[in-house]
Amino acid sequence: MSLTTMRRKFKRAERWIQWVLVTVFVVGCFSFFGGYTMQTRAQTEDEVVARVNGKEIPRDVYNRAVQMNQERMRQSGSTAAVTPEQEIQMRAAAFDMAENDALRLQMAEQMGVRVSDSQARAEQTKMVQRFLADKLNGATPDEKRDYEEKAKAQLFPLEGVKNQLMAQGLEQKLRDQTKPTDADLMKSYQEYKTRHILIKTDTRPDAEARRRGEEVLSKLKAGVAFEDLARKYSEDTSTKTKGGDLGWVGAKTGFVPEFKEALFKLNKGEVSPLVKSQFGYHIIKVDDIRSNVPKDINKPGKKAQYLKEYTDQLLQEKFQQMMQKARKDAKVEAIDPFVKGYLAENDMIEATQKGNLSLANAKRAEAIAGYEQAAVSRSGGPAIYTKLAELYQASNQDQKAVTALQKALSARANPQMAWQLGELLMKQKKSGEALVAYQKAAEGAYDMPWLRPTLAQRFRDLKRPDLAAKEQAKWEQFQKTSKNGGTQIRGPGGQLLQVEHTQSNVTPAELKKLKKQGGVTVKTEAK
Repeated sequence: MSLTTMRRKFKRAERWIQWVLVTVFVVGCFSFFGGYTMQTRAQTEDEVVARVNGKEIPRDVYNRAVQMNQERMRQSGSTAAVTPEQEIQMRAAAFDMAENDALRLQMAEQMGVRVSDSQARAEQTKMVQRFLADKLNGATPDEKRDYEEKAKAQLFPLEGVKNQLMAQGLEQKLRDQTKPTDADLMKSYQEYKTRHILIKTDTRPDAEARRRGEEVLSKLKAGVAFEDLARKYSEDTSTKTKGGDLGWVGAKTGFVPEFKEALFKLNKGEVSPLVKSQFGYHIIKVDDIRSNVPKDINKPGKKAQYLKEYTDQLLQEKFQQMMQKARKDAKVEAIDPFVKGYLAENDMIEATQKGNLSLANAKRAEAIAGYEQAAVSRSGGPAIYTKLAELYQASNQDQKAVTALQKALSARANPQMAWQLGELLMKQKKSGEALVAYQKAAEGAYDMPWLRPTLAQRFRDLKRPDLAAKEQAKWEQFQKTSKNGGTQIRGPGGQLLQVEHTQSNVTPAELKKLKKQGGVTVKTEAK
């Protein structure tokens, strides 16, 4: 990199700083701490988005995480405009990232990891020197010092370096506690022919799920075959029809730790008591046990390699368990209105899954209040109004949903939002206003071809065959220009809209459904 290029890059550092941080601060199996401190000093409420166990997440940490997610999307090469849903997802993911970083740092501190300022400064200097090596040829001493200071401030802030060292310290602490022996390694190659019955807890209260599980256990003890009970009661749809058969399960199988811990205590033919995991209550049965040791394990260096891989796996599982518990136990105080809305919406979804509709409604009201406040704050925008429209509709406040979408569209043209507005207005029997909304959707649907056939149908419904014909023509033109061997065109929900060639791997059921769809032409059926 030339000195001139370096000058240009530092001038626009804000546009690429995040990607350097991603590269520099990733530590082993842990995600980076974001390069910024989870500050404990007092700040004004406006500078803080949330407190996690009393420790503040500064707004600049959250904002930079948002910027990072936006940059990732740009770097993905996608030319499509970011949808309101994607924008909400990026903001939500940014908060999750900041919360996780806060929890990791707290875990490191709880485990006694300490990093002094002098240690951090020494590491910071090393990072800057490595980064600038061979990049400042021809620079004067003053320019070199200037670039070094800018690199420290923009790319390797002291608190970020300190957090990286804290992450390394946490990893080392866990590694010191995770030292499997050769005997442990050999036992890890033991595999269990496994069946299970799952009673989910995401659709009912925990106590109800446990009661159902106990009833199934009673039937097992009474002599009913495990396979028959699995087919009747298990809620794992992928194994239910196979009598709960999971195949061979070993230490390296990607199952949750609680499941594997209970499984590995069983002998051939034994059945477990109820085992609780994030998915619900399991009843586990072992049909057979075998050893599947790698054939090359006794070759030079192989056992050491396998032992290291097994250690890394145990380390990752231990860290995931710690994070899962930390997130479950964390006391999160939302301050930023968007974060308030997001966390309340998460609680709403969880309550809905458990069938607690009164709590779900209360949390929906909280989410709406948070997003309403966010909409008029400095972090507001069309995406927030789109989210509000969704929640208003779910709470049967259609007129508020209409108003929210109108506000969103006044700030940003978006064909999908215009389509949603048209649907709401049609529901309210406001045909004239709906027609205007659908026309706006048609004007901007150049990168959303899947809207064309549905818009054509709506224009037919509104007795505007001229507009319907235009949309149908655009759809057919898109079909012609997008021909490619095996091309399949699918809508936003994954629904099949068009098949082009006989090489497309489309199921007969999809084809049958496709034939019935109005406004869609199937030129050649898939074989």
